[in-house]
Amino acid sequence: MLEPLNLYLPAGQTDPVIGGTLVIRAAGDADAARRETLSAIKAADPSVAPSPLLTLEERIGSQMAAQRFGTVVLGTLGAIAVLLTVLGTYVLGESMAVMRMREMGIRAALGATRRQLGSIVIAETGRLVGFGLAVGLVLAWLGANTVRAFLFQITPLDPVTLVAVASLILTLALIVSVRPALRAARVDLGSVLKEQ
Repeated sequence: MLEPLNLYLPAGQTDPVIGGTLVIRAAGDADAARRETLSAIKAADPSVAPSPLLTLEERIGSQMAAQRFGTVVLGTLGAIAVLLTVLGTYVLGESMAVMRMREMGIRAALGATRRQLGSIVIAETGRLVGFGLAVGLVLAWLGANTVRAFLFQITPLDPVTLVAVASLILTLALIVSVRPALRAARVDLGSVLKEQ
């Protein structure tokens, strides 16, 4: 919604205008200035019922309410996206650890240490998450012009933001892949061979 055109006219040098906006500059307490202004208006013409008097901060705050709401919604959606990414990474790591249990047993029988077995799961998870981040960054680059209209004094391809978000997602993904890695590292060769 576009704001109406604002035009400044010195009140003492122009004819009276019906339906105009009076802007008052006051030093000190805003509430005291508001009370004094209302008293002066009532003294000048008791039949005038002025609109609520707002400070500049209150007026800007009311105009920015939609943007604030949009920011909260987008922040919430971003947090949900990060949570889903972390949960998806955990499920991915767990399924890899379960599906490759026989392979881990064979590697353990051939002398692989627990650290080596766990690093296989973490490396595979990191590789898949890294691939997903690369695809996400390409899609962000392709969609930059679409979101440019919604941003103010920020470029859609802000490198600091992109690197920070990618690092956060990769770090969280590697942290949640530790439990599946520990599960793979504790493989019991006897039970694996009995299941096969």
